Amino acid sequence: MELWGFRMKNRFLALGMLVMALVFGMTSCPKDNTDGGGGGIGGGPPQLGRLTITGLDSYNNKFAIASSEAAVKDIVAFEEYFRSGAKISDGQVILNIWEWTLFENGIWAYTGYSRSETRQFTVYILSKADIEYSSGTGVATINAIKDKKEIGKVTATFTSGVGTGTIVHY
Repeated sequence: MELWGFRMKNRFLALGMLVMALVFGMTSCPKDNTDGGGGGIGGGPPQLGRLTITGLDSYNNKFAIASSEAAVKDIVAFEEYFRSGAKISDGQVILNIWEWTLFENGIWAYTGYSRSETRQFTVYILSKADIEYSSGTGVATINAIKDKKEIGKVTATFTSGVGTGTIVHY
C-alpha cells in the first residue's frame, strides 16, 4: 500500500526513527540549570562553591564578578560560568565559583570548587548582567571582559567551597 508516494512500511520506519530521536533528545538534556551551568558544551563545569560579598550598598541593582589569582590555582566567580554577573541587592552579592585545575593528562580546565582555605578576590562591577568580551581575544578570560570596573578586594575564608567576606573598596 502506498501513501503520498511512500510505502507504508518505509513511512512507519521513518516515523519510528523520528520518535526515537525526539525521545533521546528530550531525556538526555536537563530541563533546568540546577548544577550552576555545568556539564554541557559552553555551559562550563559543575559549580560547587559559593562566595558571598558584603559591603556593596552603593552598587545595588548592578552586577558583580570576581577573580582570585594564585601561583597554583586561579578561581573565578560569576552568576553563570563566564556568561553573566550576579545582581547585587541589599548590599551583597552571591557568586558561584570555579577553579582552574591541572588534570593528570596535562590538560587545564575550570572545575567545581570545594576547598577550605582563605583567598583574596578582586571584585568587578558590571552595568548589565550579560558579559561581553573584547573582539579578537578568542578566549573567555577576566581580562577580555568589556565594561567592567574594578572596585576593590575581598578576603574570604571558605569551608567546603562556601565563603563570605566584606569588600575593601579602593
